[in-house]
Amino acid sequence: ALSICRRSGSFPDFSEELGNLTYPIEAVTTDGTNYWAVGGNKLYSGGLGSMEEWSDSPPLSGSEKFRGVAYGDLGSNNIVLSGNQGTLWRSQDGGTTWTSEEIQTDSQNVPLTSVTTVNDTVLIATDGFGYYTANLENEEPAERLSLTTEAIYQASILSFWVDPVA
Repeated sequence: ALSICRRSGSFPDFSEELGNLTYPIEAVTTDGTNYWAVGGNKLYSGGLGSMEEWSDSPPLSGSEKFRGVAYGDLGSNNIVLSGNQGTLWRSQDGGTTWTSEEIQTDSQNVPLTSVTTVNDTVLIATDGFGYYTANLENEEPAERLSLTTEAIYQASILSFWVDPVA
């Protein structure tokens, strides 16, 4: 069985068995009522102990897998997903419909890792390609921020994050 545990943040600590999930959980977030989790090529939603595969998850191409999930602070029903092959998906209607963009640098897709939101800004970590940001209000492309090192980007995002425990 798989379990998820909250490391830090404003929500209470929890631990719950998720025996019906087919992939280890990569990331999890909450909208205050339901939980959203990603693992492998699956998006899950529901309450603790009753998470199920989300039927309206965005389509993945090739060997892409979900790496991050965040619930946006702007308005309601904003969900953001990141993929290991450089795709960033956004939904403004609670996961019913999705828009996507491929993040590229030097003509190659950027492998995305964790993602989180601060107000209307999406913060996106990568595997060695820096730190990106996007906006929930519009469809403008994500932009690379030139700050310090990738290790610091990952650490700063993970401090807001829910860590998977297998």
